[in-house]
Amino acid sequence: LNVLLTADEIAYHLEDSDSVALVVWEGFYEQARKAFDRVGTCKHLIVAKADRADVTAPEGALSMTALIGEVAAEAGWTAGARGSFWKVRLPATRRYSPIC
Repeated sequence: LNVLLTADEIAYHLEDSDSVALVVWEGFYEQARKAFDRVGTCKHLIVAKADRADVTAPEGALSMTALIGEVAAEAGWTAGARGSFWKVRLPATRRYSPIC
């Protein structure tokens, strides 16, 4: 969604699409939170931050970084050299394949 949208406009898009999750950039959080609170079908508010090491999230929201970390840990993924993508170890080959 466009970061210039108002809470009313965001709520419209969430309702119209039957969204169950909203992923927002931290700078867009306030407007998104207002809309999220108005839409009963949207159950998950996920906040992405510029600092990928920051796993905190506002109360009632989830951290994108923390969610990626949980999935990666469960799947046995490790961070790429630059941290811009993940690699998954393929058990049969013992080689790593990039996951973007």
